[in-house]
Amino acid sequence: MRLYLLRHGTAEERGTGDDAERALVDKGRKQCRRVAALLGRLGVEPALVLTSPLRRARETAQETLLALGVEERVVAEGRLAPGGSVSAAVEAVLAAGWGLEHVLVVGHEPMLSELAAQLVVDPPGSLHLDLRKSGLVEIEVLSRHPPRGALIGLIRPAHLE
Repeated sequence: MRLYLLRHGTAEERGTGDDAERALVDKGRKQCRRVAALLGRLGVEPALVLTSPLRRARETAQETLLALGVEERVVAEGRLAPGGSVSAAVEAVLAAGWGLEHVLVVGHEPMLSELAAQLVVDPPGSLHLDLRKSGLVEIEVLSRHPPRGALIGLIRPAHLE
């Protein structure tokens, strides 16, 4: 299984209302189109897209799939919300995506870096990826029990411009 971890695009500033309802701004939608172009060049068509339930993550997933030209396959997963258990998030992602070729997960920092660390560091420990908004991590998941994978790549937003 190829797992793609995508941090949400640029959203409305904090303090503009309910944090969970902050929407993407134009810059965030442009970032989604750039990520989609890269995924398209790589031949990635996610069979499943899991997102944090927060609006900016859901919108990032929807905008990316729209730009990629694939049918929307977005599932909100509460265990990907900020402040949740990383172990629970890893289990949710692997349970939902195991056996699929490509899975896209859209969420937040530091959850995504910690999720990557759970998969690629043995024993699981600290791995800080400095994943910027619309940054993308590619992991080849090698086993579900125990959760293990190999880091394939890290794409920073500047690499997409």
